Amino acid sequence: MKDWRKDKIANFLMYFISSTMVMFGLFYPVGLVHEMGHGIICVTHNGSFPWNWVFLHLTVICTPFPTEVKEISFAMGGIFGIIGSLVPLAVFKFLRKHKFILNGFLGMAFMELGYAIFETKEHEQYISNALGATVPIAIMAIFAIGFFTIYIDKIKKYCTRKKSN
Repeated sequence: MKDWRKDKIANFLMYFISSTMVMFGLFYPVGLVHEMGHGIICVTHNGSFPWNWVFLHLTVICTPFPTEVKEISFAMGGIFGIIGSLVPLAVFKFLRKHKFILNGFLGMAFMELGYAIFETKEHEQYISNALGATVPIAIMAIFAIGFFTIYIDKIKKYCTRKKSN
């Protein structure tokens, strides 16, 4: 007779690790969309931007920087990242079919939400220690994946139920 607790723990770990791998696999594609959000603000305010590729970090440096809309410029990356994480879920049904893929995309959306908030509120700290600033945001996303892994069945049931007239 199997111990049901071991099965639940093994199941959780399998989905959690798979979801985390999906999230980190999305890091560069969603990162490009994130930086595109900064770039759009830059271009619409008569700036130009070269793409800077550093080991695990993408950045857009706008010249001249639009100081009159700096908060919007900082937040726009995270907003585009959230959109880049959620739109594929809405467009491609097969991504919603597998729990670990759904969890990975939702975890990435939470990571981008962290970027939108932290990059806007603590921009100087974010710029001065970009990789170190990413760690708490990634930890928040990993906790979100743990939450979604535990509650994904309830979330899917709630999202797919038919509305009564």
